[in-house]
Amino acid sequence: MPEKSRIASKRMIGKYVARYVRHPAIANTRICGYDGKTVTFWYKDNDGVKHVVTMDVFEFIGTLIQHIPDRQFKMIRYYGAYARKWKASFAFYLQGSITQSKLNDFPRNRSVKCPVCGHVMEFVMYWKNEPPPKNVFGTQILDWNYMCFR
Repeated sequence: MPEKSRIASKRMIGKYVARYVRHPAIANTRICGYDGKTVTFWYKDNDGVKHVVTMDVFEFIGTLIQHIPDRQFKMIRYYGAYARKWKASFAFYLQGSITQSKLNDFPRNRSVKCPVCGHVMEFVMYWKNEPPPKNVFGTQILDWNYMCFR
């Protein structure tokens, strides 16, 4: 992140810290190539323009090492409503907000049509299957022994 915008506001600092607490410095999917001497990767700038960069291996490793915290450095794991101290008391509200957002996103006039005739089907009932048996073949060591040496 550029120096000029790093300390613009408390919110910007929070976003910057949160980005590196939960994510690695670079995703493996962004690395395009490696030939033993150079590493090629891509990134998108603030305008959404994709840039491809080729760096020397040692320079690339040096930039990644900058993101490794010092020894005994405590990373922020949970903060606010997700903190362990408050997790139980906020769980009801968090789950409720998630459920409500799902219900709001679900269209009210959704109707399932019959794949054969095309008429709107009417909901009659929901049948929940019984859970699978606890002793499924292949889950115990004896079952693996039977399968391997057969």
